[in-house]
Amino acid sequence: MDQLGFVSGRTGRWGTVVALLWVCIGAQAAEIGPRFLTDPAYLPLKGQLDGMSDFAYGSASWNQTNNVAVQTAACTQNIEELTQEFTYGVTDAIAVRLTEEYQWSAEAATSDSGKHSGEVNDYDARGWTDPSVEAVWRYLDQGTHPLNADLSLTWAPDVFNARYPGTTKLGTEARGGQTASADLEFSRVGELATLAANGGITYAGQKTAVNGDDATLVYSPYAVYFLGVNTQTRFGAGVALNLGLTGYWYNAASVSNDADPDGGFVVQPGNLVVLATALNWQPIPDRLALAFTYGLNITGSASSTFGSEPKNSNANNSQLENVFGVRAVYVLF
Repeated sequence: MDQLGFVSGRTGRWGTVVALLWVCIGAQAAEIGPRFLTDPAYLPLKGQLDGMSDFAYGSASWNQTNNVAVQTAACTQNIEELTQEFTYGVTDAIAVRLTEEYQWSAEAATSDSGKHSGEVNDYDARGWTDPSVEAVWRYLDQGTHPLNADLSLTWAPDVFNARYPGTTKLGTEARGGQTASADLEFSRVGELATLAANGGITYAGQKTAVNGDDATLVYSPYAVYFLGVNTQTRFGAGVALNLGLTGYWYNAASVSNDADPDGGFVVQPGNLVVLATALNWQPIPDRLALAFTYGLNITGSASSTFGSEPKNSNANNSQLENVFGVRAVYVLF
């Protein structure tokens, strides 16, 4: 409740900023010049196929505590991620997007307690994430309405097996279960700037993963809610700056362990705030855009609570992750 209250307590300030931006953008001319491929409101035209290739490197740190809030480990994690997207314009108002990622992650946990204090355990994972398919429908268009309105539906099937890494076993990057999302976005494009606001829900279906001890964990379905604001400011000469802020709120999930029928527990993921920035350059109008990206991911405290074995309960304190990347967006035909 404190974290949710903290977020909602800032709503008034953000609302004022968004309102001012909306007025400024609305006052600009409705006739827009060449489209920016990295514009938050961008959709491909009918018969157009776009691609996006992205490489990102992230570094995160957090602390683990036991059931009495004593720190037991200091953790760091490095993540590398390749993302490829293809988006096809079915009509000028409907687009379909396919996304796939390959990830490498390396976590190091340094023990802070007992006879193992100072020992470092390494946990490595790599592999494909589950692909996702998204359909976007622009049911209101700024050409005939005050703003754009888009409805997006996304589905990620359970394609790859999920395994958590152990100290001697390599993990995978797949989730272990399917997800489905619905997202509603409103946007307004001006000559020099774009403002977009969106919100929605993700249903995370039951997932199954093998842990480092070869036990099978089964997670119950849960929901994730999100709200975001994204902007682009264009400076001329093909240069633009994107800024975005998105919040995610997670429901808890219950977990069963096939190796220990009485060892079930409840996982409460930490709520997440993502600050995303991108400095864009479009050397070929309507054809190619390049970007340097930076993101700051702030994750609140997460916990695992064992009802029948309280001494096994633990928590991860707030996590900070810095993410740097490069991106290319292009029109194939």
